[in-house]
Amino acid sequence: SNYSMLGSCTPYSGKYCVMLMAQGDASPNGPALCKAIRILKPSTDKKNHKVLPKKKPLKGGRLFGTKESMMRIPIQESRKIDVVLFDFGGVIAEEGWKEGLKVIAKANGLDESKFLQDAIDTIYATGYLLGKAPERRFWSALREKTGIKENEALLTNEIFSRFLIRDWMIDLVKKLRAQKITVGILSDQTDMLDKLNQRYGFFKWFDHVFNSYHIGKGKRDMSLFDDVVRVLRSSPDRILFIDDDPGHVARAREKGWKTIWYVDRDSFFKDLRMFLD
Repeated sequence: SNYSMLGSCTPYSGKYCVMLMAQGDASPNGPALCKAIRILKPSTDKKNHKVLPKKKPLKGGRLFGTKESMMRIPIQESRKIDVVLFDFGGVIAEEGWKEGLKVIAKANGLDESKFLQDAIDTIYATGYLLGKAPERRFWSALREKTGIKENEALLTNEIFSRFLIRDWMIDLVKKLRAQKITVGILSDQTDMLDKLNQRYGFFKWFDHVFNSYHIGKGKRDMSLFDDVVRVLRSSPDRILFIDDDPGHVARAREKGWKTIWYVDRDSFFKDLRMFLD
């Protein structure tokens, strides 16, 4: 496919705007975001924002959390953030990658921790995570490295089937977006994320989807965070990033982003309240 320059797409009045850029192209918005960045909804014109008096919450606030520990979080126009970016596996969805690899390791009599690290190293080394190689090359290299015996389809399904979308997290995304907070996915993922969206249809709830497979950069690369800021046209300290990987969280924080290290549901809502009060 032919991709246009990232900065050349002007938001229009339609439902979605997709902005794509060819790998290697330069852009006034920053270094080349390789292959493609999907922008699912034009950003809101700031002229249309209604500014409420400081500290005055919108009517009734919004409810978040479990039935056992429901929290009322007032989202205010004087809020501390404009953008919330979510990791996918382990945040928006159950961690299918790690859980699937554990099952594969056990079936082959391998140490789970070592096999997981071998898989991580291999997905980077082959370039599959960054869209530079097909899935079959990743599995072939991992099979050669570890001796796993299952065919590619079975191995893929062990991971794919365990990425279960957390409905309560999608509910949160909808509530944030309804309050004019920009929401997006920032994930080190492969083309599996696109296939998961085909099954579950969750992209439509997000304004932006930044997938390493299409961008050509992962969250190990510090420059990725700068690139995302340019696309969002936001100040780093107005972005909240939620990830279950402490390394990714630390790099985002180093770039001036606000962050939440996701551990569990209850602690997540407690941390989130600090940024929405």
